Amino acid sequence: MNKICFDHDTLKDKFRLRLLTQDRLSNSKTLFYPIKLIRDLFTTHDQLARPGLIGSKPTAKKYLCEIMRKCIDNINVITDKSLFKFEDIKTPEIDLSSKNVTVLLKSDEKAALLTKTDKGDTEAMRVSILNDISIDHVIPMAYILEDKAGELPVLGKLTRLMKHVAKEKT
Repeated sequence: MNKICFDHDTLKDKFRLRLLTQDRLSNSKTLFYPIKLIRDLFTTHDQLARPGLIGSKPTAKKYLCEIMRKCIDNINVITDKSLFKFEDIKTPEIDLSSKNVTVLLKSDEKAALLTKTDKGDTEAMRVSILNDISIDHVIPMAYILEDKAGELPVLGKLTRLMKHVAKEKT
């Protein structure tokens, strides 16, 4: 069989990149999740803190990366064996002929990777390349943000500011 194997760290890096680069912006939402802007602010903070231009330590980006690491480790992975956390996966593998994805668990057991359908059922995940492996969110980020809007006042202010700027530009 013609298969492609990836190590755990490669897949983890891919998911980290997605979490740090995919904005969730919709004018109908109470909160925006402008992760690219947030990442840039954290990076800029550290760049200013290193030479002492602002009076704090360069830890903002490290803090953001730690949040993303925890998010990735706790991603739910649905398999034909059971529900696992991403940290329980050793190696994903794509079978190029069937496009099925299997994972080797830390217990050295193989399991078929499943994905949720629009109807809430599960089916075998079929992909051709690593980039097509999706992160199945049990609860979409937009719903989490809506639910936590009262606890995220700074993100609310940023959303209002971005909507105002967008309105002014149009």
